Amino acid sequence: MLGVVLGVVLAGWNLQAQRRRSNAPRSEELGAGVNESLAGTFHGKLKDLNGKEIVLQTAEDQTVVIRRSRKTKFWRDGKEIKASGIKVDEMVSVDAVEDVDLKPIAVRVTVEKTRGTT
Repeated sequence: MLGVVLGVVLAGWNLQAQRRRSNAPRSEELGAGVNESLAGTFHGKLKDLNGKEIVLQTAEDQTVVIRRSRKTKFWRDGKEIKASGIKVDEMVSVDAVEDVDLKPIAVRVTVEKTRGTT
């Protein structure tokens, strides 16, 4: 029993470590009231992008809604862009953290390169 519990704890720790990537947001980017640990990175096709939220459709045909804040940054080819520079149906990845109510809030949205482009 102890081995199972220890295995679950270690697996959770390993998952948390994997979520912390080199481009994970720094604490000063997050703002007050936000858990500094990365909640995860979501990948999918952009379905809607407005002033309050980002809606993705994942490869598993799930709809994911992620909050957006004024601190959310948008990137393409390693350069920061405006949100309006991303078109519906483009593939994106969204690095998110947990808000105080445990809902994901986007910190960084990156347009993914499509196959065949360099």
